[in-house]
Amino acid sequence: MKTLLRHFVLLASLAAAAFAQTPPPAADGTKVLFQEIFATPDSLTTWRPSIGTLTQDGPPATPGALKISAETAAGSVFVGRKLDVTAFAGRAVVISARIKAAGLSTPPKPYNGIKIQLNILKPDGKRDYPQATIAYSPELPWTEVSFKRTIPAGSTELSLRVGLEKVTGSLWITDIKITAAP
Repeated sequence: MKTLLRHFVLLASLAAAAFAQTPPPAADGTKVLFQEIFATPDSLTTWRPSIGTLTQDGPPATPGALKISAETAAGSVFVGRKLDVTAFAGRAVVISARIKAAGLSTPPKPYNGIKIQLNILKPDGKRDYPQATIAYSPELPWTEVSFKRTIPAGSTELSLRVGLEKVTGSLWITDIKITAAP
């Protein structure tokens, strides 16, 4: 009886853990494959390097945000995390996030500035860096940005990077989602 009870407790805890890691469906019913809202300090443990700070400055109905600041425009300030490529390979996905910016300097090129970017190692061994197109503005209120991309079947690595490239200023980001494209 004790063995049966232990097995039941083990199965129940495994089911609870699996359920807790599965994001709920998006409001429009599309399948959410990944989501990060930066609600607790634990949410930073999978992002590297640990350069951002958690704030309670998130938009309404969001518990928190990650703040990334750059004091010099000479380089880039990013955080990133690896994603399970098998969950995404061969699928069209939409990457979205809610962002806010303050005090941004003018980027040297149109593709510099705020970055929400994938890093894909394709089957041919070449890398692809698709990213959201975000028009420059020195101040940006809470705004939702998104872009669509198909992750090639057979891709071997996938990661997500967010941050600032070749600009000074601050970026707040929350509610990062990757959903199956409709």
